Amino acid sequence: MTESMRSHHVSRVISASPDAVYEYASNVDNLPRWAAGLAKSDVVREGDVLVVESPMGRVTVRFVERNDLGVLDHDVTLPSGTVVTNPVRVLAHPNGAEIVFTVRQIELTDDEFARDIDLVAADLKRLEHEVLRQAAAAENRDGLVVSVDTAVTADAVWRALTEERSAWWPDMQFDTIVGSPLREVWIEEGAEREAVGQVIEVTDGRALTFVWSETEWPSPLQVAFVLELTATGTRVSVSETGFLGVPDGNHLREEHAEGWRFHLSQLLEHAER
Repeated sequence: MTESMRSHHVSRVISASPDAVYEYASNVDNLPRWAAGLAKSDVVREGDVLVVESPMGRVTVRFVERNDLGVLDHDVTLPSGTVVTNPVRVLAHPNGAEIVFTVRQIELTDDEFARDIDLVAADLKRLEHEVLRQAAAAENRDGLVVSVDTAVTADAVWRALTEERSAWWPDMQFDTIVGSPLREVWIEEGAEREAVGQVIEVTDGRALTFVWSETEWPSPLQVAFVLELTATGTRVSVSETGFLGVPDGNHLREEHAEGWRFHLSQLLEHAER
């Protein structure tokens, strides 16, 4: 008698609409962001077939056509030539959506099967994070928030931000006084760029707010640094708002988020010395 194939259903409930989960998961360009068990790098399209570098080696993937039923089934052709069909469903759930992935034991030992189940569970957890992150970004298209934690004191961080800023951000100039002019100058693609503004609020040792603008912006952006005490040290947050009032605000918001992550890393590297 032929031994029956074992299957295991892995599911995760996500606090988002089924449509939002399906839209994100069905976009193959998003695979490397959440499906680490399948795609480790960018996806290459060859007709209706996807070629991806996976932990198993190079594999090809063919998804079912987009549909209104939440079906994300796909065939994976392994390096051995074996084709594995992975049934995936996005279902409505009282708390949002539930995604169900069926793992099948094909060419796998029991240990490998258990490993694959854990990998899929981790992938679905990452999918939840990405869907919720995208939803939060969509709700806050006018602004951004970047936060980092450090073990150093708030006083040390504040001193690095205000008195010692030239050591890690020499392009930015302002005094920690309400009304102080602010100016940042940098070189981009061989040309000098400038942003100017003004400090509008200071809470000594804890918060600093300024507005700034580049020449082509019709309205300024507002930036706030906030230091919060935590059980292990200090949380440093930067928020920036006003992107809906500038051209190509979504793209600019993404650029600035990346820029603030860099500046905060430089700030903490200096403060932690």
